[in-house]
Amino acid sequence: MAKSEKTEKKAPKNKPTEIDELIKENDEIIKELEELRASNESLNTELSEQKETFLRTVAEYDNYRKRTVKEKEDAYLFAKADTVAKLIPAIDSFERSLENTGDNLEDYKKGVDMTYRQIMDILLSLNTEAFGAAGDEFNPDFHNAVMHKEDESIGANIITEVFQKGYKVGDKVIRPAMVAVAN
Repeated sequence: MAKSEKTEKKAPKNKPTEIDELIKENDEIIKELEELRASNESLNTELSEQKETFLRTVAEYDNYRKRTVKEKEDAYLFAKADTVAKLIPAIDSFERSLENTGDNLEDYKKGVDMTYRQIMDILLSLNTEAFGAAGDEFNPDFHNAVMHKEDESIGANIITEVFQKGYKVGDKVIRPAMVAVAN
């Protein structure tokens, strides 16, 4: 029996037991868990950085949007102020004409004519032009036909009379001309 006891004792030393295998498996799980924790921390850090970048970008965009709305409003206000500033001298001329109490109708007419030319020069400086004259060809993009005339001596779609001039700034029609059209 002594021999078999020695054999039994040697067998467990050469062959790993279930506990040894569980310990080894546990160590591998712990090592894998530590790697996962490190990876998780790295991903959380990257996520935080991305979130911060995203929030900063959203804030920058919101500031940009607010700034462009403000700039647009300011540009409109400045353009309006610039236009009014250009019209003020013509208003002054009208006021001087109204203050003229003299009986000379010719001087009064001359003052009104000068004021009219002054306003037309201001409109020209603002890239605004009047259009719509008798003899022009009718164009529905620029003219509003309010009357139709039959006249064989005038060609088709020709403006015969202008009731109200049209105005445009560049290519944008501000007001179409009110006209009478032939045939």
